[in-house]
Amino acid sequence: MQKLKVDSYEVLKSMMEITSPHLGKKFLQIICEELKKLFCADLVFITHAVEIKNTKNVKVLYSTLENFVEEFNLDDTPCQLVYNNNVVLIKEDVYLNFKASKKSKMESFLGLPIHNDQGECFGHVAILSYNKRDYHEQMIEIAKIFVLRIEAEAKREILEAENEEIKKKLYLQSIRDDLTKLYNRRYFTLKGEEVFIQVKRNDQVASLIFLDIDNFKTINDACGHEEGDFVLKTLAIVFQQVSRTDADYIFRTGGEEFAIIVMNMNLDQLIFYTKSLQSEVKKQFLNKEYKVTFSVGISNFNDFTSWQEVYKNADDKMYKAKKAGKDCFIC
Repeated sequence: MQKLKVDSYEVLKSMMEITSPHLGKKFLQIICEELKKLFCADLVFITHAVEIKNTKNVKVLYSTLENFVEEFNLDDTPCQLVYNNNVVLIKEDVYLNFKASKKSKMESFLGLPIHNDQGECFGHVAILSYNKRDYHEQMIEIAKIFVLRIEAEAKREILEAENEEIKKKLYLQSIRDDLTKLYNRRYFTLKGEEVFIQVKRNDQVASLIFLDIDNFKTINDACGHEEGDFVLKTLAIVFQQVSRTDADYIFRTGGEEFAIIVMNMNLDQLIFYTKSLQSEVKKQFLNKEYKVTFSVGISNFNDFTSWQEVYKNADDKMYKAKKAGKDCFIC
């Protein structure tokens, strides 16, 4: 049985030099390849627990073996012992003593836990060989230092992911209207320009529906701003219920103004959709002392040469609908 020993200083120096420039998947690849060379191993892989508490299944983050499994159950594997938060060295007969490892024909196994900030095992490094192996304590200590590097990289990735999540939340907040939770005017402009480019490049069909609540100031003055807010929030809910989640974009663009960008509707479908919006909104206020209606202007992206023209056309038509008696739409 081979008992491996190396020059610790040279190994650690080399490890730091090789891994320092790299992050993420490339970092894990280099760590695994270096461990494979250092331990004269036939297979090295790194896993991450699917669930940290009572870990049953693990995902493989990187393996030196191509087409290795992406996820596996720990039952009847030597890896299960590592997830009990132990360094595990099995010098021989791995494939004989663990059912799940029988086909692998691996003789020896060295497994080291990867810890989170709470000291819990949330992953592990596995080093396997077809030959019987024994390692000086010095070798195992070197492997532990490799694991510390992996832990540091894992923490960096977790922190980076948390930062990205915070950025995402802040961005989502910045494009939402505080009252209705619909997209706001800022995002309306961005999305309108984006859809216009899509329409021209990909020969798609898109329309802009511009809506303005009729006599909203009268409702506000007579019933109070709280009731006015209720009207706005109710319209937002109805618009979302009637619309398609994957093809319609709904915005509150001003005080009592809303806009909807709809994809791939012909004229008949647009008319049906607009009438549905009108009728469903009216139903919500049947028991109120006031009526809620809105005037609508509709323009087709495909008919214009710029987003600004699309917007102006819908806006102009909406005001024409107001002058025509309100509670109507103009296409």
